[in-house]
Amino acid sequence: MQIQKEKILVTGGAGFIGSHLVDRLVAEGYPVAVVDNLSSGSPLNLNPAILSHTNGCSLYRMDVRDSELHRVFQIERPTYVYHLAGHIDLRFSVEDPLHDIDINIAGGINLLKNALRESVKKVVFASSGGAIYGDLPENLEAFPHNHPPSPASPYGYSKLMFEKYLEFAHDAYNLNSVSLRFSNVYGPRQELSKESGVIAIFTSALFNERPLVIYGDGNQTRDFMYVDDCVDMLMRSLSIHIHGVFNVSTGKKTSVHRVTEILSSSSNIPFEIVHDKDKKGDVKNSCLSYSVTKEVTGWEPKTDIEEGIRKTLAWTKKQKETPPDESSSIDLYQSIFGRRTRHWFHGSLWR
Repeated sequence: MQIQKEKILVTGGAGFIGSHLVDRLVAEGYPVAVVDNLSSGSPLNLNPAILSHTNGCSLYRMDVRDSELHRVFQIERPTYVYHLAGHIDLRFSVEDPLHDIDINIAGGINLLKNALRESVKKVVFASSGGAIYGDLPENLEAFPHNHPPSPASPYGYSKLMFEKYLEFAHDAYNLNSVSLRFSNVYGPRQELSKESGVIAIFTSALFNERPLVIYGDGNQTRDFMYVDDCVDMLMRSLSIHIHGVFNVSTGKKTSVHRVTEILSSSSNIPFEIVHDKDKKGDVKNSCLSYSVTKEVTGWEPKTDIEEGIRKTLAWTKKQKETPPDESSSIDLYQSIFGRRTRHWFHGSLWR
């Protein structure tokens, strides 16, 4: 007789990282409830079990700030929560920090309140190392997990603030939690409108015969991590008893110019490079050390930047050559907005 696995709730489960995580959870037999307002996540990313509400899975079209979120917890009774929903555009957070605070802090606290009320065993939070640590000093090769935070944007401060609320919940209510400070995650399904999606933006431009726009001189560096490695650590956070903050990264710096070189050699597609001015809120260099994460959890990345970009190119090419069937897309959206999907509308978004 097969033992039923614990129910898991994933916020942002239709998004880039969230949908890959949901796929892995469903494949391993977990019943999963997804909460996503679909403002940036795509229904096309959703696992079939989530869409069809089969095998104990379900979808709630809902904002994490919604006062009705408690209904999801009461219906689903999740044992574990992955919190990946949030506002992720650090540049926009500079322009409108109140919007960032409303989603990332107020929304997170709303989720945390319900997790405590329903006695959730663990909350795993997708944080951001690059945004929290700020610009890498010249005397450091990579940020250790205990380096003093120095966010360069309201987005970074909002991520750090919710980490602190999780620490408070641990100290005050004994809630186990893990904050994973991701470096710059890339791969299939990544949105094209965010700074951290430079590889996705470049690959899309490549196949659409548009120039590759580099903000600044192109010598700025990032710690690019393939999404499958990110999901590996998310899964490991569930299966082992850990608490606290952990860097999840490759520990290697790659310049934006180097990314264009790999794209050129891997695709054999000619392209033009256009430079534009730096963006406010951006850091010049970012790299995270995962040595403590490896020591405590045994996790380490498996995919180097060349392999990851090849996989991303292959996926992008396939999407370009075989776009979703229009009739099936209509059926998909009808299932999302129809009777089979439980949904409530948040007042600030769905007037």
